Amino acid sequence: PGRATAAQKKLAAELALKSEMLQKEEAGTSLHLAEMAQQSEEILASRGREEQLRQRVARLESELEEALAAARAKASAPEPEPVAEPAQKVSDYISTADDELDKCLEKEIMELGPGVLKGNKLERTGPKRYKIGDQKIFMQLSEGRVTVRVGGAYIPLQPWTKELTAAGEQGNDDPFSALDAQSPFAAVR
Repeated sequence: PGRATAAQKKLAAELALKSEMLQKEEAGTSLHLAEMAQQSEEILASRGREEQLRQRVARLESELEEALAAARAKASAPEPEPVAEPAQKVSDYISTADDELDKCLEKEIMELGPGVLKGNKLERTGPKRYKIGDQKIFMQLSEGRVTVRVGGAYIPLQPWTKELTAAGEQGNDDPFSALDAQSPFAAVR
């Protein structure tokens, strides 16, 4: 009983070998099962992504249909009248110098409204000096307002602009010069 026989030793060796093989098979099976579980998870994730993509495609198709319907409705609806923006004030004169007189002149002409210079072009030739066509004009500030020299006195800008003649008009004193040449009264002088 204390000694193992050769047959027992052989049987113990075979059992150890089979046990080792079973452990290797078990490890391989575990590895194979882990790989299969990972593949299964990847398949499920892929199916989840496919479902998300299907839902997104359906949502985009719905949005596209709504946009097309809105575009068709807009195309058949009449255009609304554009809302007129408040007109910006435009000055007949734009300041070209950085002095107070020139800036006040631009501001006052803008306040008087478009067309106040009656198509004439007002140009600055120097400090306090301007011209319209060939006419030299002297201006200055008096109590913060622009005044224009007429004869030997300075008058406010507004009355001076009322006396301006339209661009291209000659100051003709002939009362008949305004008659149309085709008028039957044009020949009478």
